[in-house]
Amino acid sequence: MLLSDVEVAEMMSVSRNTVWRWVGSIDKFPQPVKIGGATRWRKADLDKYIADLKTGDQQVDVEEYIKKVAT
Repeated sequence: MLLSDVEVAEMMSVSRNTVWRWVGSIDKFPQPVKIGGATRWRKADLDKYIADLKTGDQQVDVEEYIKKVAT
């Protein structure tokens, strides 16, 4: 499944601007793919990214992480 920047922003509970900022500033944030004139993210890549936010056996609070990297 492919998601637009609006759908990624909704999924991550952030603005579209934050999604694009993450693309340029967070090395491990999934990069979008271009299809024709559209830019989309693979949902599987985003799901893996979220799952990889785990540190050891303790899962990072995703909302707390998002607030931290959004500022």
